[in-house]
Amino acid sequence: MIRYLNHNMHRRRGMLGFTIVEFLVTAAVFSVIVVGAGGIFIEVLKIQRRGIEAQKIQENIQFVLETISKEIRVSQIAGGQDTDCVTTFSSSLDIVHPESGSITYGISDGRVQRTGGGATTNLSGSDVEFSRFAFCIQYSEIDDKQARVTILAQAKPLFGVSDPALIFDIQTTLSSRDLTIELQN
Repeated sequence: MIRYLNHNMHRRRGMLGFTIVEFLVTAAVFSVIVVGAGGIFIEVLKIQRRGIEAQKIQENIQFVLETISKEIRVSQIAGGQDTDCVTTFSSSLDIVHPESGSITYGISDGRVQRTGGGATTNLSGSDVEFSRFAFCIQYSEIDDKQARVTILAQAKPLFGVSDPALIFDIQTTLSSRDLTIELQN
């Protein structure tokens, strides 16, 4: 009988399986891997959200500038020339469109607005804030030069990610193709 007990004890020691120490080490390594992968996943989500916010801002700026530039190109620039386009910019732009008549562009409560025909329309989306939107007008009088409008804009997301890297500063210069005033000389 002792021989039988001895034989069973050797058999148990030779059985395959994990000891408690091996199991704890394996669980600890697995936990570190899962926590690391979770951290990477969270960072990827943050980067994706920043990318989506940046895309929204870019699309808003692109739409606003394209809308304004289409009308400036066929319109006469109303108002005088800005004398100093380095430090002084106008907060609004008045143009005379051949079909729509008098149009004014400006900013109110962080939104770019178009006023024409008695109606005011928001050009920018509700999820983007324009903290700066200014105009500099050059050569808008009879001086044998084509009128130019420089637009300075600064936009950032209104909701969601608050990251200083997501503040976009844009500057572009547009010219009016309406040369009737310039060609009167």
